[in-house]
Amino acid sequence: MDSLLIENFSRIMRKLLSEENKDKLLGEISDDLEQYIADIKNMVDAGTITYDQLREEISKNLNIYE
Repeated sequence: MDSLLIENFSRIMRKLLSEENKDKLLGEISDDLEQYIADIKNMVDAGTITYDQLREEISKNLNIYE
């Protein structure tokens, strides 16, 4: 995965899973955050990121390690 994409993906996940946002429902988040969710879905669908990479980023941002 290209480094700019990784950096953006990590930044997006940090923002989505921040203390301020992680417990909000879709209707409660900003349009920008909703777009981020769509962007991540599109990255997974296109194979730009794998489910393993997504899981790792979620785990890292929520401090959950298997």
